[in-house]
Amino acid sequence: MGLFRKKKLILFGTGLFGQLARYYIDHYSTQYVVSVVTESPISPDIFNKMRGVQFCDFDIIQNIYPPHKYDMFVAVGYREMNSIRKEMYYKALDKGYYLPSFSFMHTSLYSNVGLGNNCFIFEDNTIQPFVDIGHNVILWSGNHIGHHSKIGDHNFISSHVVISGNVTVGESCFFGVNSTIIDGINIGDRCLIGARSLITRNAYSDSVYITRGTKPDVRTSAEMNF
Repeated sequence: MGLFRKKKLILFGTGLFGQLARYYIDHYSTQYVVSVVTESPISPDIFNKMRGVQFCDFDIIQNIYPPHKYDMFVAVGYREMNSIRKEMYYKALDKGYYLPSFSFMHTSLYSNVGLGNNCFIFEDNTIQPFVDIGHNVILWSGNHIGHHSKIGDHNFISSHVVISGNVTVGESCFFGVNSTIIDGINIGDRCLIGARSLITRNAYSDSVYITRGTKPDVRTSAEMNF
């Protein structure tokens, strides 16, 4: 039997998520990171933390690492309601790269779950049957995604979030730690669901739901200067 050879991957992102993504990919996937792509100069601190890879400017990446030989993963967090990750996702697609998805230890991911590309699912997620997850979605550790739910593109779901059954989520939303969405709810686009929030009715697009004390506070993104 020949030696198993991991597939080489290009990583976009040098922030905290990028550093974590590289560790998880290198240690727990069938791929490993050979180059980190950036649009800005690399600081000495980042250089030390990402030691062992090549750094390359995004504008010329396809000339050095051609798309027919390398995949890319965009490891950018939720800044500006996921818009930066969304922008880079489409730029990578325009360059012709395939953007794989990753799922890690102790995650229940049934065979009939739909999963788009450039998704990153950390450990201990429960994703029930008949769930559909779009492209460019990040699920941090310890979440529950209920049956027949649909999660749109470019969403960020932080830790210990409960999205109950038959929930529909639009695109580019953020779900804070320990937030809960009851079953059958529709969440619009670009909604910010704050930590510990309990959502019991439909959420309109561009709204912010936060909990102050024991009472929910609902505002638009404009009112929050977000």
